[in-house]
Amino acid sequence: MKELLSGSIYARNGRWYWKFKKPGEDKYHTCPLRLPRQKVAVKDRRVAIELANMKWVGLVNQKKDPTFDGTIKALTDRYIDYAKGYYVNPDGKPTDEVYRIKHVCAILTDTYRVTEGQVLVEKYGSLPVEDFTPPDLRTIQKALVDGKTLCRKSINKILSYIKRVFEWGVGEQYVPAMTWHGLLAVKNLKKGRTTAQDYPEIRPVDWDDVEIVLPYVPPIIADMIRLQWHTGMRTDEVCQVRPGDIDTSGQTWYYRPGHHKTQHLGHDRVVPLGPHAQAILRPYLLRAKSSYCFCPVETMQRYGRPKISGKRLPRMRYTRDSYARAIKRAFQKMEDKKILFKTKWTPYQLRHSAATRLRDQLGIEYAAAMLGHKDVQTTMIYANLNKQKMEKAAQLIG
Repeated sequence: MKELLSGSIYARNGRWYWKFKKPGEDKYHTCPLRLPRQKVAVKDRRVAIELANMKWVGLVNQKKDPTFDGTIKALTDRYIDYAKGYYVNPDGKPTDEVYRIKHVCAILTDTYRVTEGQVLVEKYGSLPVEDFTPPDLRTIQKALVDGKTLCRKSINKILSYIKRVFEWGVGEQYVPAMTWHGLLAVKNLKKGRTTAQDYPEIRPVDWDDVEIVLPYVPPIIADMIRLQWHTGMRTDEVCQVRPGDIDTSGQTWYYRPGHHKTQHLGHDRVVPLGPHAQAILRPYLLRAKSSYCFCPVETMQRYGRPKISGKRLPRMRYTRDSYARAIKRAFQKMEDKKILFKTKWTPYQLRHSAATRLRDQLGIEYAAAMLGHKDVQTTMIYANLNKQKMEKAAQLIG
């Protein structure tokens, strides 16, 4: 294997050492070439060369960026700065991806390392990036499982984000490529092969279960629920409807969201609006084209609620979280009044319901077109099989 580093490596008592000069210095330094968590130098020359190359990359990067101390905390700080500039909406504001990245980076840096005797040593934030190994990643995975607050899919998602941080670090020459490749060997948790819980599959909801909630939400929220039921929009697409985004020139109206989930992939999102959706939106179109149709301020004014001292004013539009909280509060009101309902549901399930109805009545291609999917396989995730059709099929072939 060709040596691509400064200085030379040599063997002493059967173990390998590296003699080198730091970038910009004339003084020679000597260090043992040892694997992470090992106290003695390695005996294999090929491994020694790889370790020397990894250390040399770190020294060169420290010379290029003196503020980078080579730790995982420094790496995550730089990745967050990168994410703030990369994951932005057209209005310049960061997307939800930035907040997810911050959360994952906090998990990575604040989790404690453990020794072989399961003794807490230090947080991973102070660990050099080249010393982060697959066992360390499995330690974080185990800590998340033992915490019993996250489901299996969420834990797998967090690990994929951690691997992405190190992949980015390789491209920016903050992380040796061998470190990242080692992390790829840590596999996701498999269903039935772990103690991590699995949440129930998201199912569509019946209209009867939706309709019973409408009297217990503000009228604006009720209209948002009806609109999402009839169109199958994503939750964020419902929240950001503006008159200027709707083409009302034809028999079928067309709504183009200002930003949407697959915009960064170059996909165009167009939501057709039929008679039911038009009837819901028509009263909201008598306002400025750039103002949002579903505004929390109007909800407050309609209910005559003054601003509570010390609290911030409501936003100019609902968000996915505030929309979902309004529905959650409605269920709480129903429970307090001892009103019976069959099941609780979320806005996300309204999209599932629209997908299922479309597939059952018109076919998977129509459902994919309405939901804005480029691949019908994505639509299959949303469109659950109709139970009546399954029973009919069983009667025919069973």
